[in-house]
Amino acid sequence: MERVLAGLEPKKFFEYFEDICRIPHESGNEAGIADYLVKFAEDHGLEVQRDAFNSVVITKPATPGYEERKPIMLQGHTDMVCVKEDDVEIDFAKDPIPIYIDGDFVKARGTSLGADDGHAVAMILALLDNDELKHPLIQGVFSATEETTMAGAENIDGRWLKGEYLFGLDWSKDDTFLLSCCGSSEHCFTLPIGDREAVAREGKVKIHLDLFGGEGGHSGKDIGRYRANGNKLMTSILAGLTEVADYGLVDFIGGNQTNVITEWAKADIICAGKDKDAILAYVKKMGEELTTEFMLTDPNLTLVVEEEALADEVKVLAEKDKEAFLNLMELLPNGVSSWIDQTIYLAKSSMNIGAVRFHEDTITIRTLVRSNSDHDHDELLRKLKTLAKICGAEDAMSCKALAWDYVPDSELQREVRRVYKDLFGVEPGFTIAHGQTETGIFTAKMKEQGKPIQAVNIGVVTYDVHSFKERMSISSAEKTYKMLCAFLENIK
Repeated sequence: MERVLAGLEPKKFFEYFEDICRIPHESGNEAGIADYLVKFAEDHGLEVQRDAFNSVVITKPATPGYEERKPIMLQGHTDMVCVKEDDVEIDFAKDPIPIYIDGDFVKARGTSLGADDGHAVAMILALLDNDELKHPLIQGVFSATEETTMAGAENIDGRWLKGEYLFGLDWSKDDTFLLSCCGSSEHCFTLPIGDREAVAREGKVKIHLDLFGGEGGHSGKDIGRYRANGNKLMTSILAGLTEVADYGLVDFIGGNQTNVITEWAKADIICAGKDKDAILAYVKKMGEELTTEFMLTDPNLTLVVEEEALADEVKVLAEKDKEAFLNLMELLPNGVSSWIDQTIYLAKSSMNIGAVRFHEDTITIRTLVRSNSDHDHDELLRKLKTLAKICGAEDAMSCKALAWDYVPDSELQREVRRVYKDLFGVEPGFTIAHGQTETGIFTAKMKEQGKPIQAVNIGVVTYDVHSFKERMSISSAEKTYKMLCAFLENIK
C-alpha cells in the first residue's frame, strides 16, 4: 500500500494518522475506528475495553522499575467534524479523507482534515507501540461523539480508568499547556408554525438571497474574533426588509453544525412586482455594508441576489409566524456575551447559532452555548428559557457538560514545567480556553469515585479546525511526540 505520508517522522505517528484518515469517523459513525483500535490492542497483546458508544480504553502495563510511578491517562476523541467545499464530491460515510503534504503541513483537498482529534488518536497509538520507551502504566482513552453529544466521555465506565495524571491531547499547541476550559450545552429551539399561506403568481416575483464566503471556524476558540455568522446576518437583512416593503418568507436555511461558526445562509422571498426595485436596492445596500463591516474578519463574504418569475402558486409563512421567527432569531444571542479578563481577550460565555431549518409545521434553530463559569452558564440558560417562552418557542437542551475548573500550581503542572524546560531549555506557557475538551468530564468522573487526578492538555499544532482549511504541522508532530516520550519517562 502506497502511503501519502511515507518518510515523515515520527514514522509510526504518521502511519497511524494516515490509517485513521482512511477510516470514516464522522461523529456518530465511530464503529469502524473502534474496530481498528480493538484490533491494535489485540495485535499488541494489550488489555482493551470497548463500550456500546464505541469508546475504547487500552491499557499498557508499566515497564520494570516504573511500577510505583503515577499511572498516566492519554486521552483523545475518535470522531471528527466533516465539512467540505461546495464543489468537492465526497461521501464522508465511506470515502477516505483526501490528504496531501504542503510544506510543513498535512492538509486535505477541499475537506476538513480531522486532525481534531485524529492527531491525538495517532499519537497515543504511536506511544503505545513504542516498546523501547520507559513508562508507568499508560491508558489510552479514546472517546466517541465528542464533537456532538460528548456521550462517549460521559458514559465511559469510570471503573476502567486508572490514571492519576491525565494528558488530554485535544489541544492545538505544543508550547502552551491548557489548564482549564469551558463547559457547554446544545439547544434546539423549536418554533411551531401554522399552515402556510398561498400566494398567486400573478404580479409576483421570487427573490433568492445567497450569503456565503464567511471565514467560519471553531465556535469556541474563534468566537471572540467577531467573524460573520450567516444565520444572524441573513436574519438582519430580512428584518430590515420588513421596513422597506411587504414580502412573504418562503424558506430559510443556514449552517450545518452547532460547533462551527456559520459561513453561509440562504433565503427565498416573494414580493409584488411593484416592490421589487425597492427590495433589490435595499439588499444591494446591505451587501455593500456587510462587505465593509467584515472586510477584516471575513474578506470573502458575499451576498448574491437572484430574481425569477413564478411558474406556480407559492406558499409563504403566515405573517405572524414570519414575525415570530425573525423576533426569535434577532433576540437570540450570538457571539461572546461575557469576558474573563478586563483586556477582553479571554471569552467567558458565548453562543453560536449553528443551523436553521424550515420544516412542515416547525422551524428549528440549533445552537451551542459555551461557558468557563458554571454560574454564568446557568444564568444564560435561564435567560434562553425565558426568551423562548416569550417568542412562543420550545428550548430543548441536551449534552450539558460542566466546565473544567482551573487548579493553580498543581503537582502535575510543576512536573510538566520541569521536564519541558530540561528538554527544550525554556519554560512552557500555561493558559485557559473557551474551547471545550472532555477533560472536565473525566476529572469529574474520577472525583465522583474518590480517585484523585490532575490534568493538563497539550497537542500537535493545528489551524482552522472544523473547516476545509484545516491543517496540521508536521514539525509540531515530531516535537509533541518527543515531548510526550519525555513526560512518560521522567515525570515522577
